[in-house]
Amino acid sequence: MVKLSERELEVLRLLARGWLTSQIQAKLGISNLQVRTHISNMLQRLGLWNQVQLVIWAHAQEIVALQEIDYGQTERHGEGDSPGTGTETAGSDL
Repeated sequence: MVKLSERELEVLRLLARGWLTSQIQAKLGISNLQVRTHISNMLQRLGLWNQVQLVIWAHAQEIVALQEIDYGQTERHGEGDSPGTGTETAGSDL
């Protein structure tokens, strides 16, 4: 099994919860390029093609549980680990 770094796991957990790369960047205090590099490195090592496959893999490996995903049913962009306002355009910050 491929071993991911702690930082990669942090990025993956947030990505799998529906966070955008710009939100992950702000949460972890790293650049957008670093977030995208972590995602790219994980994709390459795991032999995956895109972020959807990466998120599916994370769920299959039980890295993040389905119950942890915000489907837009909670207040967004407030306190806690809510990923966004819901007004972002999908893929706008990739």
